[in-house]
Amino acid sequence: MDFSRIDKRLLFTSLLKQGFIFRLKGDEPFESSDYHVFVVLNYSPNTGKLLYLVNGTSQVQKRLRNLWANDVDTNATTVAILAGKYSFFPKDTLIDCNSVSELDVSNVNFSDDTVELIYSELDTGDVQAIVDAVRCSTLVEQYIKHMLA
Repeated sequence: MDFSRIDKRLLFTSLLKQGFIFRLKGDEPFESSDYHVFVVLNYSPNTGKLLYLVNGTSQVQKRLRNLWANDVDTNATTVAILAGKYSFFPKDTLIDCNSVSELDVSNVNFSDDTVELIYSELDTGDVQAIVDAVRCSTLVEQYIKHMLA
């Protein structure tokens, strides 16, 4: 069954909650023709804005080296997910909690393959570890930290 763009948007927004996982490509939050995995930290249905964590990467050592070069405490501000714990993370994945971006859902193109729903979410322990790591980051602004439940 082919869903209309409105149906896709409604389905997407109906699934949004803390810990929800989706893949996104395109212009927001950074230009990419490849999908990147994002974890929802919170969603405000009143404004249509969604905070999400940028992003899970399987290039663990590369990301860690970059963070170490910038004197970031990676023990406190990253979360490691082992390969196979979730079907959507087939490789070891590092969640860098030093960079949180905001997305206006109304700007997302639902008429093509920009968004890929995974229909899954992280378990509560991993979600809490990510929220705690965001709170520990000196790079994340205070107003974002205050928005996390």
